[in-house]
Amino acid sequence: MNFDHSINRPKLNLTLGFALATGLILSASCGDLAIDLRDNGAAVSIAASDATIEDSSKVVLSGGLLRSKAVGTATMGCEVTGSDGASSAASSTYPFRINSSVAGSTKVHANAFTAPTFMRIQSFSLLLDKNGDPSSAMRLQFYAASGDLPSGSPLAAAVDQSISSVISDPDSPNVVTFTLASPYEASPGQYAITMRPQGAVSGIDNFAWATSNSTNSCSGFPSYKQSSNDGTTYTDDPVVSYRKSIFTVTADTHASLGSVSWIVNGNGKVNWIMSTFSFSENPSGGTAGTITYEIGVGNDSNTPSYSYSNLSQTAVRALADLTGDYLYVRATLSVSGIGFDRAVLGNGSVTVK
Repeated sequence: MNFDHSINRPKLNLTLGFALATGLILSASCGDLAIDLRDNGAAVSIAASDATIEDSSKVVLSGGLLRSKAVGTATMGCEVTGSDGASSAASSTYPFRINSSVAGSTKVHANAFTAPTFMRIQSFSLLLDKNGDPSSAMRLQFYAASGDLPSGSPLAAAVDQSISSVISDPDSPNVVTFTLASPYEASPGQYAITMRPQGAVSGIDNFAWATSNSTNSCSGFPSYKQSSNDGTTYTDDPVVSYRKSIFTVTADTHASLGSVSWIVNGNGKVNWIMSTFSFSENPSGGTAGTITYEIGVGNDSNTPSYSYSNLSQTAVRALADLTGDYLYVRATLSVSGIGFDRAVLGNGSVTVK
């Protein structure tokens, strides 16, 4: 019997079958279509610089980061009011340190305070007085503090001020503002400011920093300190240990809410792996704002729609994978309270396959 061996029959590609079983090859060709047999997806960048800022009066792009915009300034500080048991209107109610204990260029006055959150500090305003006609300029310096005392080297300094040029009448206090040479971005924590003469002063011609002697004053502030050895050691006020220096801190305030958005193109891939969603939140030190997200998918490259809202980044990562040509992301930057703090958002990414 003769057999015709020329008949075409389907053949199993043993090499491909073996590869599928063992995972030893990366791709196979079928005509012009290349199939990646290990396609686990690709990371798609979501750049801060590509965001649509919905209101430029609330969010700005600066240094490659999206930031809550500074919209003004506000003050916090040790200010004596009538409820504190002392009057800010009558100078005679303030005890001034204008005796020999403040004379000499090695004398330093200090008072600590606590930044409750991030603060971009611009200036300090102090209630000052002079005795006689001191010619020395005064220098304000800003320090980290430990145990209510200045610690380490100055973090920032203000332009020196001549007390005599600002205060014309001895024993009549004036508010004197010392502006930092550059705004200082302070993280939450304790800080201190110091005042020291930059030249000779005497028991007759010197300056004074007004303090309150009311136990009710400035309850959130530690007591005034003074040093006779250029800040090597400090002591409490020698007369009343609970005195607090009178001063205010002026810092930037930021927009309470602002939003940015992206329409992210999957470039032909439609499965968004939400567990890989990642954004750099508050990457610069000291920021304390909150960032929440709205998420959606669809086939429209112009008009986004959102299925999920008010999610933290952790909550976004907990979502099931989403399917659509485009991923819609909207981020809201918010700050609390008076707005000293600031929300900052950097770059992001997500995997699609």
